[in-house]
Amino acid sequence: MTVCSNISITRNQKSGSTRRDFFRLFNIIKRGFKKTIGIVIDLLQHNIQFLLSSIYYAAAINTLERIEQEKSTTFADDGSHSHNTHSAIFAEVKVDEQLGVIRVTRVVSAVAAGRILNTKTAHSQIMGSVVWGIGMALHEETLIDHKFGRIMNANIAEYHVPVNADVHDIKVIFVDEPDEIINPLGIKGVGEIGIVGVAAAIANAIYHATGKRVRDLPITLDKLAR
Repeated sequence: MTVCSNISITRNQKSGSTRRDFFRLFNIIKRGFKKTIGIVIDLLQHNIQFLLSSIYYAAAINTLERIEQEKSTTFADDGSHSHNTHSAIFAEVKVDEQLGVIRVTRVVSAVAAGRILNTKTAHSQIMGSVVWGIGMALHEETLIDHKFGRIMNANIAEYHVPVNADVHDIKVIFVDEPDEIINPLGIKGVGEIGIVGVAAAIANAIYHATGKRVRDLPITLDKLAR
């Protein structure tokens, strides 16, 4: 009886071991199958995206071939009207009497650019131009080594630009005057008009505050001390 009992236990152990090995092998095969399926799905997705991109590109090429220019926008320039965008810049500065530090405390930019289609984006365009005008007047300067002909401050660490502390009150005003002579919509551009007069306005404000006229930019401490 004892021998039979031992044999029975041994068979059960072998049977349990066989089941564990089977399930372990099954899990390994299942994980490998999932990994393989994932790779196949990724490849299929990339191929489908490439195929769709090719189809869209071909459709765009076919569409472009059917586009024809019908008419361009022109206006009759009789010489009696100005078709340009105009602006007026007003700047207020504060100059430290002992250190000569310049702060632009307020800028008002009034722009006559015809009908403004999107006030928010046009306002942001002019405001950004005023910020770069402050940089042009007080900060930005390219330093060149004349011996080697290399730019010495060709990086953001040494090329100074305006930061938040340099920018104070900026007000943008649009003069609502649609110009129906230049085009039926009465619109003009607001590309560079926001920056062209900012540096000159700041230089004039510094002249009114200090009595010193600086004609080369940027206006730095050493130029005020001359």
